[in-house]
Formats: sequence, C-alpha cells, structure tokens
Amino acid sequence: MRYEISEVVKKDQVMELVFGNCSKPKDLLGRHFILQGQVISAYHPDAVKMEVISEDGEHYPMDTVERQPVFSLFLPHKRPFSYQIHMTFHDGNTYIGSDPYSYEGLITEEEEKLFSKGNWTEVYHKMGCHKVKLGNTEGMYFAVWAPGARRVSVVGDFNYWNGMLYPMHKMENSDIFELFIPGLSCGQFYKFEIKNVQGDIIQMVDPYAVMNEEKENGASRMFDLGRFRWEDSRWLSKRYHGNVFKTPMSVCEVRISELDSPDEKVQEIVQDMRHTHILLRGTPERAKLGVERGFFEPAFYGNTPDTMRFFVNRSHKRNIGVMLEISPEYLTRAVHLFEKKHPQAVNYLLANILFWIKEYHIDGFRFDLMGVLDIDTMNVIAERLKEIRPDIYLYGEGWNGGPSSLAEEKRAFKASAKKMPGIGMFNDDIRDTIKGSVFYDDHLGFVNGGTHLENALRYGITGAVAHPQVDYDAYGSRPWAKEPGQSINYVSCHDNYTLWDKLSVSCPEASEEKKKAMNRLCAAIVFTSQGVPFIQAGEEFLRSKPLPEKKGFAENSYNMPDAVNSIKWDNIHEYPDMIAYYKGLMALRKAHPVFRMQSEAEMTQNLCFLSDTPENVVAYLLKGKGADDTPENILVIFNGNDEEILYNLPEGKWKILVDDKTAGADGKKNISEKADVEPLSALVLEKE
Repeated sequence: MRYEISEVVKKDQVMELVFGNCSKPKDLLGRHFILQGQVISAYHPDAVKMEVISEDGEHYPMDTVERQPVFSLFLPHKRPFSYQIHMTFHDGNTYIGSDPYSYEGLITEEEEKLFSKGNWTEVYHKMGCHKVKLGNTEGMYFAVWAPGARRVSVVGDFNYWNGMLYPMHKMENSDIFELFIPGLSCGQFYKFEIKNVQGDIIQMVDPYAVMNEEKENGASRMFDLGRFRWEDSRWLSKRYHGNVFKTPMSVCEVRISELDSPDEKVQEIVQDMRHTHILLRGTPERAKLGVERGFFEPAFYGNTPDTMRFFVNRSHKRNIGVMLEISPEYLTRAVHLFEKKHPQAVNYLLANILFWIKEYHIDGFRFDLMGVLDIDTMNVIAERLKEIRPDIYLYGEGWNGGPSSLAEEKRAFKASAKKMPGIGMFNDDIRDTIKGSVFYDDHLGFVNGGTHLENALRYGITGAVAHPQVDYDAYGSRPWAKEPGQSINYVSCHDNYTLWDKLSVSCPEASEEKKKAMNRLCAAIVFTSQGVPFIQAGEEFLRSKPLPEKKGFAENSYNMPDAVNSIKWDNIHEYPDMIAYYKGLMALRKAHPVFRMQSEAEMTQNLCFLSDTPENVVAYLLKGKGADDTPENILVIFNGNDEEILYNLPEGKWKILVDDKTAGADGKKNISEKADVEPLSALVLEKE
C-alpha cells in the first residue's frame, strides 16, 4: 500500500469495515484530501476490481488494501472533480455508480445540537428517508437515531438486503447515522439494519417512514411528500383565526379501516349530520398481523400518503375538520423514555404532531391512553401547537392501560386536567352515569333502569367543573376540569359495546321502540351538556356489532375482522327518524351558545338545577342572556322513568325544541304551566 494511501486507510478501520463493525465509514471511504493530494477509497464485499472514472472519462485503477475488498486510489493533486466507481465482481458482472461516501451529510452541526437537547421539532425534514438532489445527482438521503449501535446500514431491494453494503456514518456528537445513496427512487423498499454492542443484528422499519408495506415483517417504502397540491387555503385561514372553544364542535369517530374506499360517502354523511369534525383512528388489524409502522405513516386506504391528504383536502373544502389519533401501540414502547423525560422521546412525539399539522393539515389530535405521558410533556405539546394553530383541539383518554413507574401525580390523568388547560379528556363519568358501567353488562345507568343517579347526572351535565348544586361528597369524586371545554361527553366510542349493544345486553327484554327511546335520551343528554359532544360513527342509526352465529355482541372488537367492525351504511335508510333526531340536536347546540359555555364562572352563573323534580328526573334552567344567547331562558328536562311525568313549568310561555320524537333549533308549538314529559325522554323548551 502506498505511503500516501496509508495516511487515510488504516488497517484497523479496514477490519472494522469488512467485519461489519464500522460506525464511521466516511473516515475510510470516499474522498479525502491530504497534504500530497487526495485519496479515494471504496468497498464492496464481492468486488475483485475497482477503478475511478472521472467526469472527463479518465479511468484510474484502484489498489486493494490489506488483501480485503477495499480499494483505494491516490491522486497527486487536490483538484476536486466528480467521479464514479466502476466495480467488477467474481462472476464477471460490472457496476458503475456514484460514490455514496463522497457526499457531505445534510444535518448541520446546529441541528445536531438541537436534537441532542430535544429541541429540534422539525427533525422530520431530515430524519427518515428523503428524495434529494446533491449537485447534479439525485437519490435518497437516510438518517436515523440509533443510540448504542455498533453499525447501522441501509438495506433494501436495491442491495439484496445485504447489511454489509451501505453502512451509515455516525455523526460526531450524537447517535444519528446518515447516508446519501445516489440513484435510488421513490417506490423502492428499505429497512435499517442495526448491529448492537452484543453483536445481534436486527432489521427494523424506518421510525420516520411515511409509507410501509401492509404485511407481516414488511419494509418501509420511499416516497416524496412534495408533490401534493393543496386547495384548502380558505379553510386554513378560517381555522387559524377561529377559537375552537367558542365555536360549535361535534366529533364523529371513524376507524380508518371502515373507510373502504376513497369515496365521498363518509364526508357526505358527516356533512349532512352537521358534524364539525371527523376523528380518524388507526387500523388495529395491522398491529394484529405483526405489521410494523411508525408515527409518520398514515394507515389509510392502503397506506398511501397522498390519498389521505386528498381526503383531508376534500373534507376541508366541505368545511369539515379532520383530527387524528395518536395510538398507544407505539407510545407504550417508549414509556420508560417519557418517564425519564428523555429529550429525544419528547422531541419525537412533538415533531410528529407538527408533521401532521404541516404536511397533512390536521386540525386536532386524540391521545389514546394519554396517562402514559406526563403532565409537563402534554403542556409542552399544547403550547407549541397553539403557537402554530391557535384553534387546534387536543384531547385524550385521561388514564393509562397498565403499570407505570411514572409517579401518579405526574401522569396526564383526568384527575390532573386542571394542570393541563386547553386539553380535553374523555368524560367516563357521564358515560357510565347515562348507560351504566362499560365493564359490567348488567350495570344500569340513568336511561336503562338505574336509580338514584340524579346527582351523578348533574356532575356530568356541568362538564366536570365545580358547580354549587352538585353534591361531590355524595358522588365520591371532585370536579376535575378547569373549563367545560375539557370535558369530552360521550356514551359510545370504539372501545366496549356500541350504545345499541349495551342497551340490548343490559335490557334484554326491552322492545326495539323502548331501546330507541333510551338511545334518543342518551343523545339528548350528551348534546345538551356542557363540554364537547362526541359520538361513534353509526351511533345515530343504531350501530351494532353482532358476533357470528348470533353469539351476542362484540364488547371490545379491536382484534376482530371488518365483518364485525364495519359500519352497515344501509341502516341509514332503515332508521331515518333516529338520524333526524341527532341532526336536530346538533342544530340546537349550534344555534345556542348557552349549551357550550366557556368557563366555570359563566356556567355557575347561568345554569341552575331545579329542585322540584320527581325521582329519576333532572331539570335545569339555562339563562341565555348571560351566555350571549338570544332566548331569555332554556329549560331542559330529562325523564329516566318508564312512565311519563307531569312537570310544573316556570311562569311564561315555552316553545318546544326537543321532545321524545323530534329535535331542532326552531321549535314547533307553545305550552305553558304544565308539560307532559314522555317516558325515557328529554324535553327542551325555549321561553318565548
């Protein structure tokens, strides 16, 4: 080996490379300028001959180093020039291509420092896989964080999944590995191969991948996000200048796998129902099949990023917001990192959420099992997002799904909601009060035979904020919300029985008409309570999830096929009366700000529970003028009895907005003095 070459090419580096233990291949490979000139080195485990081809067509034979398939060339000048490597293999085949190790990395020193501190929130612009053009050469740039790795390589169908090719270069002050590979294009599959300090070799999908194969042990797929043309500027402008807490909001939850094609059916139904937002959940079947995926991949219509963006774009043009679920499937893998406030873990989550806002124009997020995160992390997320989108809505499950070493007082639990202003929580209190506990089939709530629940229902109606007419000692829980907008009011979602199935299993002898009455009463309570109403898609037309062979209903169907989980859209035509009732409730809520008050003080001042009510009846008066509403008063009565009641009305004439069969904002007739409240029904009256 020439003296000049030996200045760059060290024996120990060569051995590290050929034995697959090299973390900094650019220290050996590529072009290196030295005092006497420049040294160009290349490696391929199957090569028997290499030469450098300059941009002007000159061929320069390369020498082998240490009798290994490492080849080097010394040139006695420092003139930079473009070149390619010409390789010849044992079987006589040849390959000519640009040298990946001749290109500089794209992550700057400042970005590396920000990453190390957990402050690089736009990390997704460089981490993962990106189509780039360096000089006149197009290819793919790869970067991944792999703490403690001895070697990281890019593998794929382009190199026969051989981890000895394309080892990535570790940056100096972090555990980031990066490499630009010329000639690669969108559509090709890849993974990262990691060799740990124990010598174990693992192939994993890219945690920043925007596309992955939909099969077991599938790979990531190269994709260019820069091609899509958005047409939702009007929506974004309106959204930015809006205030989510002062505008009507109704969320319809849809599982992505339920959207069987990229058609407009769901958007049309949501728009017709007058929902303001669609919540897109992930695809649990993929996890069941052992399919790996990351936070940056939309599991949507065959995992196509542009198709999801098309869906969001079209929803916005219809004035429908789109929210996204952050799944615990991946959060729980990194719980220990969050518990230790690992800066990279927190940064990864925050960067991911910013990615969905900027690249997919997402309007809000639902955090599944939010209790695996800590209060400080959630507040950082909220503060950062609201700087970008003041009206963004964040909510989640205020609990976790198992043991955690994170101290309970630090968890993002429902009980800590007051420490997380602007972040909503699912209100399981109102859920279980209305229809009975989700954990026991025979447990009864206000609408299906439960008794002595009047105080508990008041607790839910007030949006879980403090109210002087709620007996918290009797209920056994203190108010947990700082503002009513933090309370996500619901009776059914993807977990547990659908509302119709819960009513069926808890009241097996009830007729269909009686269960429909219970269903309407559930909806009336949800849409007239303080907070944000939330329904599972299909609840409005009696969605059910019967098990095969009439063996009951699916209680928790996350691991069941679409035959159980899919929405039976034909029921829209079978139950138009139910759909009309839900639409009327939404219209009522949108028309009257008094149903969506913004603060504890406002709600306490303008909501008064009436005491002269029979057993299993709750009635309250809303003072419209105090909440910037038009009517002087709105009276709401819930009758949880199987018999009708005669209720003595406050003085004046009252217009019926909601009764046992119809709902709306306009009203249909006037009554005074007394009102007949039908069994298992709501009555909403507006004072003339």
